[in-house]
Amino acid sequence: MRVAVNALAAERGGRAVFADLSFVAEPGTLLRVSGANGAGKTTLLRILAGLGAAAAGGVTWQRNGADISGAEAACFVGHANAFNEALTVRENLEYAAALAGVAPGTDGIASALTALGVKSLINRRFGTLSQGQCKRCSLARLLLDPQRGRRAWLLDEPFVALDVDTQAQLATIISAELAAGGLVIYTSHQSVDIAAANVQEVSL
Repeated sequence: MRVAVNALAAERGGRAVFADLSFVAEPGTLLRVSGANGAGKTTLLRILAGLGAAAAGGVTWQRNGADISGAEAACFVGHANAFNEALTVRENLEYAAALAGVAPGTDGIASALTALGVKSLINRRFGTLSQGQCKRCSLARLLLDPQRGRRAWLLDEPFVALDVDTQAQLATIISAELAAGGLVIYTSHQSVDIAAANVQEVSL
């Protein structure tokens, strides 16, 4: 997966958030988006994911040289867990998989949850979970696609609400995705070691 951002600008409430932003990120890249609160980090990730509109400029996603949309190219995990509290964890992940165009089955969902240490919660109603459990179940969406590196990961403060051991576990998962040729773009106020052959930073 490759992304090229050209002279991108964003507005919020009629006010410019950032402007003239350009960068290119190739497969295997770990790209950290930094900036003060309100600088537009979340706004940028949402635009990259096709969930928000730019005020100017453009975003081009490519898979194997072919242009694709942001919705098809990326998996976005933001501050909000974006799960239905009335549904079980399994039901929520089945829905997330359907939106992504993948069919992991029960075994694939169980494997994704196991990787984040929450397999036992698969049949629990999402609304009954703790904040940390919710975050880990939400992050399991990243692992539903059996083809590593097929979609970029856009992660907004992924380490928030996770204990130190789980942060390290997630860092290992991200490192494995990068080693498989994946592209990971993230924001974080926390310093977590992630193994990556190619590291970039975009400052807003």
